[in-house]
Amino acid sequence: MSVLDHRKSKPARTALGAPVRFAGISKSYGGALAVSGVDLDIAAGEFLTLLGPSGSGKTTTLMMLAGFETPTTGSIFVGERPVTSIPPAQRNIGMVFQSYALFPHMTVFENVAFPLRMRKKSAAEQAAQVKRVLDIVDLGPLGDRYPRQLSGGQQQRVALARAIVFEPPVLLMDEPLSALDKYLRSHLQTEIKRIQRDLGVTVVYVTHDQDEAMTMSDRICVMHQGKIRQVGSPEDLYERPLDAFVAGFLGESNMLDATIASTGDGVAILSLGGDGVPVPARNGVAGATVKVSVRPEHIHVAAAPDGAGAWSAAQVVDTTYVGDHRRYTLRLPDGATLSVKQQIAATPHRHATGETVHLRWPGEAMRVFAHGVSIS
Repeated sequence: MSVLDHRKSKPARTALGAPVRFAGISKSYGGALAVSGVDLDIAAGEFLTLLGPSGSGKTTTLMMLAGFETPTTGSIFVGERPVTSIPPAQRNIGMVFQSYALFPHMTVFENVAFPLRMRKKSAAEQAAQVKRVLDIVDLGPLGDRYPRQLSGGQQQRVALARAIVFEPPVLLMDEPLSALDKYLRSHLQTEIKRIQRDLGVTVVYVTHDQDEAMTMSDRICVMHQGKIRQVGSPEDLYERPLDAFVAGFLGESNMLDATIASTGDGVAILSLGGDGVPVPARNGVAGATVKVSVRPEHIHVAAAPDGAGAWSAAQVVDTTYVGDHRRYTLRLPDGATLSVKQQIAATPHRHATGETVHLRWPGEAMRVFAHGVSIS
């Protein structure tokens, strides 16, 4: 039975997916490095996202795996097979493009069947496989329609169906949801992840959308200026960023200046807004100036100090109602500003613009960076 016939059998994750390995991959254009020294192992059946700002090298890395770009140095493996010099059509890799790239003169059925036709599958095999895969993406009744007769979300499902119909071990997705509205993006994120888990295919996904990466990925590879900055689970990257770039790029983070007042036994006492705050830290040097990051949701706001720990006064600059939480912009005495998210269910009181409030956050909620590298 085909692994695509998942709705009948609901098998455990299959061995369809293949591992992928980048070994010392670099790519230069006219002497300018777009990707530099990428070493990355992706497990079979893993959903890995390449995340980074524009120009970070994530799409170039994906295109080298697809075969549309050739590495300047290094090797790429799919399973045990080196594919660096193999043409794209011979790599047996599925690809979903940002633009969908559907054939406008072909029906949905014909678009999805196209990879099977190129592989010389019989008409009966094409019909059976296309029927199965259209069922997977919930487009079974629409096989006779043309792309122009479909919504954007339906067109994206057709592109996904075409990419998986020949059962590739690796599926590449380049910003596939960026053209859709928020509701459709959220819905298709869930659907793509469900399909990936059911099929067991290895997915390498490119996006600049942090929320999308956090929602869909088993692991995220954060890239910047052609290099990998950190690879890990969404929780690892969000809670334990290894450098200031990752802390600032993934999610939202307040960055504050501080000085290490003293160190000892793996703890640094930070001088922050005049208060001494203990923070777990390593390699800290007394007197050093550091950057401290703290997530907006970790900051407690109150009209007056109401618990143990270090407190700092601040003035409310702006307040915004966002449904389940309020967002405050606060100014510290030294002029620095903080963004704070406060859950309304836990703290229904609204602090007004111009009001003086008091802030506290636990030392373990802070990350300390010296020369851009985490020491906490």
